[in-house]
Amino acid sequence: MTRFRPLLVGVLAVLIVLGAGDVAAAAVRHATFGPRAAALRQTWARDQAQGVPAAELAPLRRSLQLASAQVGSWWAPSAWFGRQGTALSPLEARTAAVWHGAVQRMHGQAAAALTAWQRLVAADGHWLSAGVRAQVAAYPAALAGATTPAALQALAARWQRQLVTARAAATKAAAAAAR
Repeated sequence: MTRFRPLLVGVLAVLIVLGAGDVAAAAVRHATFGPRAAALRQTWARDQAQGVPAAELAPLRRSLQLASAQVGSWWAPSAWFGRQGTALSPLEARTAAVWHGAVQRMHGQAAAALTAWQRLVAADGHWLSAGVRAQVAAYPAALAGATTPAALQALAARWQRQLVTARAAATKAAAAAAR
């Protein structure tokens, strides 16, 4: 037994060093989870304020809540096996996808309203005032400058309201000219 004592002490020392390293790594992974989770929550609050529907962010919030419950503390199994960071990476990617999806949808609505305006000007522009035609000519730049879902949605709504009024005015002017 005394012959194996140095070997046992050496093996025990290696196990202690490896265990301490694992504990430190788990603590570091746990320490980075909190700030990344807080950054996600801030991003969602900003995105919602800029026009991303709350219903689209709700599944992300639920996923973070589940991940937070699974992570627990630094001694939880997910901390030891390094799954904390990977739990947030998909949420960060899904957050970006939700943002881009909202921007694309709202851009599509605004672009459709712009196209409707351009068609009205092409077909009945002679019945519209020069001021209205000049205003419509500035719409593509406004569309290019809108970068948030809320800004794009506001453009689409405003242009659609104005389009209804302009169509009515053009129809009225054409009817008056026909008399």
